[in-house]
Amino acid sequence: MKQRTIRLCTLLVALVLLAIPLASCSSRGKTLLTLDKDGVKVTFSVNLYEFMLSRMKGALVSGGYTVGGYTPEQDSFWDYQDKFNGTDMQTLNDYYGDLILENCRTYLAAMWYFESMGLTLSDTQQQSIEDRLDDVLEEHGDGSKTKLNSVLSGYGINYNMLREIYTLEEMVNAVQTAKYGANASLVGHNVKEEYLAENYVHFKQIFFPYYRYVYVTDANGDTIYYVEESQLKTICYDKINGYEGIDENGAPITDANGDTIYYTTRNYNEEESPRIAYDKENGVPSYVLDEDGVAKTEEMTEEERKALQERADELYNSLLGCTAEEFEAAMAEENEESDSEEIYTDGYYLQKNVDYASVGSDFAYFSDIITAMESMEDGDIVKITSDAAGYHIIMKYAPTPGAYDEEINEPWFQNFNSSLVEKLFLDECYTLSAEIEIDEQVLASATDIKRIGSNYYF
Repeated sequence: MKQRTIRLCTLLVALVLLAIPLASCSSRGKTLLTLDKDGVKVTFSVNLYEFMLSRMKGALVSGGYTVGGYTPEQDSFWDYQDKFNGTDMQTLNDYYGDLILENCRTYLAAMWYFESMGLTLSDTQQQSIEDRLDDVLEEHGDGSKTKLNSVLSGYGINYNMLREIYTLEEMVNAVQTAKYGANASLVGHNVKEEYLAENYVHFKQIFFPYYRYVYVTDANGDTIYYVEESQLKTICYDKINGYEGIDENGAPITDANGDTIYYTTRNYNEEESPRIAYDKENGVPSYVLDEDGVAKTEEMTEEERKALQERADELYNSLLGCTAEEFEAAMAEENEESDSEEIYTDGYYLQKNVDYASVGSDFAYFSDIITAMESMEDGDIVKITSDAAGYHIIMKYAPTPGAYDEEINEPWFQNFNSSLVEKLFLDECYTLSAEIEIDEQVLASATDIKRIGSNYYF
């Protein structure tokens, strides 16, 4: 398994937050938390607290997290101590127990909003609950509630409580939609702009990759250039500098599409393998794709990489103190063969407080970029080296107003609205947290995360 840091992993915490259910008072479990305000009373059972511990443990196990060589399936993992909250020494067992308990407080507050706002679930939401239960019953209980309950008991719940969980998850969606609109449509422009500025970094880059793409070539090994807008792989011939091919009868030599072939020499028979004259200025090469449809690449040699580093260093030093216009002129020149730079005309946006290494080792350098940009001003330049990709010369920019609504930026803002709504939602729920009562005796009797089962499915 991969070694992972155990300090606040934002992606993982966010994953669990989105999955955390709410619960009303239930005869199926002792009450752990109570919120009684303005004539509306809601409670949260200890069973659901245990259930959420099991979800967190399952997420840690499936995410490959380790500490000190131990995995979450070993007691030594949970006994490991550090200042995980930034101030106090505590075990991982206590840290995650406190984290989940705080989440329970937050979502109990959300339950209160649902009740006090008089919200109801739609027919579609109710059917979604039934569909989820049917799938779980079939997959994990073979259609038997008795068998399913034996499985669910390892996570502190039963079938009826699972229904309650799924119902209350839909309630959370209902509250968020009522308060903030579908896809954050009720959230004001100024609020979105403030969230963008506080939670994202914006930059443009000149990229020097360690690799090169593999392109389709002809029999001579020359890269074939095609007409860009053609769907028939029409070859783009250099009709200005090339020579029209003529056979022994004086007729034009044509390709599979019936187009006349142009060669680099007038008499194509002078060469054993006549070379085709491609229009490299107006044509585009075509990537060789693997079985998954991903463009193939080949690594540079050590000598090539050394030359690449020298080139990147030289350009970086020459750009220090330059204007945005000068940087973008250099970027256009250096990135003229980079498809990605043409696609991302507004540059790149990365969300702060995200553990990109947990997404994949190839993305770990994103965190390096974010860290470097914390001390940078707009217009400053930095050079970042990524072991998996190459050299990145980066200029920091202020976010473009409304960047999250631009189609060109869609890859960077797929979770923008949901993350914004989650923050607004949690902030609003937090205002009620001080009024929530906790039963310390019930909490002390709960199964802790070290002893709870790892929940991957529910």
